[in-house]
Amino acid sequence: MGTQRRRLLAVLVVLVMTAACGGTDKRVADRPADPVTAVLGSAQAELRKVVHTADLTVRVADAGRATDQATRIATDTGGFVFAQTSDLEGRRETRLTLKVPPERFESVVAALGELGQFLRRDSKAHDVTDAVVDGEGRLRTALASADRLRALLADARSTADIVGVEAELAKRESEIESLQGRLRVLDSQVDLATVNLRLTERGDIEVNPELPGFLKAVHAGWVVLANLGLAGVALAGFLLPFTPLALVAWWVVCRRRPA
Repeated sequence: MGTQRRRLLAVLVVLVMTAACGGTDKRVADRPADPVTAVLGSAQAELRKVVHTADLTVRVADAGRATDQATRIATDTGGFVFAQTSDLEGRRETRLTLKVPPERFESVVAALGELGQFLRRDSKAHDVTDAVVDGEGRLRTALASADRLRALLADARSTADIVGVEAELAKRESEIESLQGRLRVLDSQVDLATVNLRLTERGDIEVNPELPGFLKAVHAGWVVLANLGLAGVALAGFLLPFTPLALVAWWVVCRRRPA
């Protein structure tokens, strides 16, 4: 953050000097390249908050060895393994969640792809600058409001005033904790990119486990059929009291018909 501030200060100094010297050389204003604008644009770009994520599935020859290699790739770039689940007996696959520096994100994804063959690759970059700025603004407002409430609490005299101010202060403090938590999460996501990696020795994409199998589908069918039967019985019970009336009406209609 100190480097960015110094860079912005240098940009402001250059802008002031340029304004003071303006008009002395028209050819300078006509130059297509503006170093001040370039530096300012670079500084603004660095201030953006971007969350990088990737979901990868890589087919490998040996899931155990590939897991060690993926771990080494993450640690060599200044990252670490955030979570790991391995099944080296049955399905022969490993799931890893890697945290790596964002500036090494693309190189890490490329290196992981070299462990085998990509079956799936989904990379995203999400700009959360507006969310961070909004959260910081709301946090400053909540902190200022809490300070005012503490001052009111110090001057409160009656029990009712004390209870009311304390209730409002508790709400502000809860809001402050929530905002601080959200900002910490965003900062952690920005500071370290996330790579969800699945290393498998199988050559197919994993079927969604939430989809029902054959037995579950049969069971669901029987449940629907039973519910339809119960609905039919309920309908018959509802119509039963009207049956005598329907029979009388039918008998009257039949009696009035000509022979």
